Amino acid sequence: MSSSISLRDFVRCWLRLGCVGFVGGAAQAGRLRRELVDRLGWMDDAAFLRLRGACALLPGPQGFLLAVCLGRELRGPAGGALAGALWALPGVLVLLALTWGATAAAWQGQMDAALTGLSAMGVALALSALWRMGRSRLAHPVFWAFAAASFLMSWGLRLKFTGIVIAAALMGLWLGGLRPELFGLDPVEGAQAEGGSRRNPIAADAGVWRRGLRLAALFAGVWIGLAGAAHLLLGTDSILPRLFSLAMRTGAFAFGGAWGVLASLADVVQRQGWISSAQLAPGLGLAAIAPGPLALVAEHVGFVAGWAHPGALPQAAAGVLGSVLAVLGLLLPGLFLALGVAPHAAAFAANPRVRAASVGIGAALVGVLLKLCLLVGGAVFLPGGFEGGVDWVAVVLAAGALLALLRLPPVAVGALCAALAVAWSLAAG
Repeated sequence: MSSSISLRDFVRCWLRLGCVGFVGGAAQAGRLRRELVDRLGWMDDAAFLRLRGACALLPGPQGFLLAVCLGRELRGPAGGALAGALWALPGVLVLLALTWGATAAAWQGQMDAALTGLSAMGVALALSALWRMGRSRLAHPVFWAFAAASFLMSWGLRLKFTGIVIAAALMGLWLGGLRPELFGLDPVEGAQAEGGSRRNPIAADAGVWRRGLRLAALFAGVWIGLAGAAHLLLGTDSILPRLFSLAMRTGAFAFGGAWGVLASLADVVQRQGWISSAQLAPGLGLAAIAPGPLALVAEHVGFVAGWAHPGALPQAAAGVLGSVLAVLGLLLPGLFLALGVAPHAAAFAANPRVRAASVGIGAALVGVLLKLCLLVGGAVFLPGGFEGGVDWVAVVLAAGALLALLRLPPVAVGALCAALAVAWSLAAG
């Protein structure tokens, strides 16, 4: 931890990073490294890589988790919470404004065309992520089986995302002991993953347990306090308290970065009937052109759900409150986990049980993401179902976006798709 960093410089740095935090988690991590390690020299490269390795194993948006861990390393637990909040704040505000405007003017005039373009961009983003994740995580037929099983459980059996994550983690632990080489473990680590008895220095440290219990108690207090306040103020008829509780549970199991968050949240809200796949697709495009993690699409989901089910509140107020509760619920579990793990990042990232479970979850996530692509793609390309025919404008825009994403950042591709859709609408009369 560096005591020479002033609070003013710390705040200014993280706000600036939040304002330019476009594109995906890997690029965001690279920008954080260049700023904190190369330009400012606030930490060395070994410390940065140690924290990044631990964050990759935690649930939630990777950029946000890394900001929390880095902030904690620099200025303690309060610094971690402050860094995460400042890094996410610009994206939250920008996406709130975009979602509010798009929802209030949805399907009016040229906004219809712009939303079609952003929806096509959202499908292209999901397909691009599916391709990248499949190439990196399905390196062996065993992992193809993980992905196929998760797809069947999600699509055919309609199991909840949480159940799929738990099943994949347990299978990863078991197979990590039988075939450790597939999971990047040596035989000794494989035995430990299966249930070996080698002493764990973290678990044996009483101080770690005390700090962990304090964090768990604080997390439970925050959850109960916010959920109780929402119930008291909004009443039992409002969906917003339930939205917050479901977002909290989603955040606790949303492994795999932004797409894990999105797959988990989409599964929850669509089961509740609060938002459709057609309403989810533009949120992906809007999140891509705003700074911050793509997982902030949860804000779009919360806004649309609150707007559509306002209860006794005005639509705008319900939408804003829904977006705030969705973002808080999504980020709080990862925040507390990151604060707890950061001091022990090296040991946590090296733990063979954690690594084996993480590999299993990562492979299963490919199958869940395939289901999401089919649902969202079907809503965008077949807006009226099979009887209504194919929206060829959306198909062409999505195909073009897939190619453009190879060269251009998502923010540029999203803006271009929206502009082209509006131009086509004007030309078509």
